[in-house]
Amino acid sequence: IPPGTTNYDLPPQNSAGILIIIQGSVESNGQVHPEGSVLFLKANESLSLSSSPANEKTLIFQAFANV
Repeated sequence: IPPGTTNYDLPPQNSAGILIIIQGSVESNGQVHPEGSVLFLKANESLSLSSSPANEKTLIFQAFANV
């Protein structure tokens, strides 16, 4: 999530994928996901993330098949 950004929307992808929280923590759908969390995303599912807390550095990687 870019520095200074509190909300970030991931667009839907054509295939399922994963998110790995490397640094910081994020909130999504009312749940806080700390560093080390792995989230599964269904195909064609969008996801809104909030940095928690907003001034914390957040590093996330996303992996999916480009089909």
